[in-house]
This record gives sequence, structure tokens and C-alpha cells, in this order.
Amino acid sequence: MIIGMSGLLTLFFSVWLGYALFLYFSHPNKKKHKVPKVRIGRLEFLPNLKLHLGSKTYHFHHWFVLALIAAIAIFVLEDFQFPMILQGLIIGGIIQGLRYPDRFKFRYPRFPELQKNIEQWQKDIKTDFEEFQKEVAKINKNINKHIHPEAKKKN
Repeated sequence: MIIGMSGLLTLFFSVWLGYALFLYFSHPNKKKHKVPKVRIGRLEFLPNLKLHLGSKTYHFHHWFVLALIAAIAIFVLEDFQFPMILQGLIIGGIIQGLRYPDRFKFRYPRFPELQKNIEQWQKDIKTDFEEFQKEVAKINKNINKHIHPEAKKKN
């Protein structure tokens, strides 16, 4: 397929527009007020596509969803072609999504605050148990001194 100059300009403009739109709507600190929450059962559609199962949440990043849409359009629907603007929007969204440092992380703890508390509790319990073991060792040493006083006299 040969793209003319106007088609190429349309593609570049739509890639830029897709990048800008996804940057605006997917900013992690600001999107909560821009896009309504839509959730059905354990599946959350907006502001992100997430599946909540057990103690884990599976987050499907927008770049991943857009790449799937593009792959389906290319391989499954061979005769169907996206308009140039839609292709550019998808490419821009993929490029923008791949900029995030967590772009390849798909599994998160479902309750991150609870997970942090559990980890802290585990550390506290380990520390307390180690201190308890030290106290038990001291008590055993004192008991052994009283049970076996001859061992002390020999020294």
C-alpha cells in the first residue's frame, strides 16, 4: 500500500494526537477525575482494564489492549482496514503507554496497603520471635546452672 503525502501527514498528526490523548487520560495521578469508573463484578473497564482475582489484580495496560486490537485487525480481519487516523491514534497510544516504567508489570497485589501491613507484621513477628528465642536461651542457661551446679564448681 502506497501512502501519499497527505496520508503520511494524516498518519503523523494522528500518531501525535493519539500520544497526547493517551498521555492526558492515562496520567497515573490525574486520570481518576477525568474518566468515570466502570466495573462489572471483578472486571474493571475504566479508568483501566483490570481483573480482580483473589489477592491479585491483573492490570492490562492500554498499550497492550491497543496492540491486541491492532494485531486482530491485521491478522484476523485481513480485508478490513482501519482508517489512517484510527491507525495513528492506536500507534500513538501504544508509544505513549510503553513510556511508563511499569509497562511490563501486569500483576499487582489487590490490596496494596494491606500487603504492606502484612509485610510489616511479618518483620515484627520475626524480630519478636528472635528476641523470644534469646530470652529462652538465657532462661535455659540459668536452669542448667541450677540443675547442674557441679559443672559450675569444676570451672
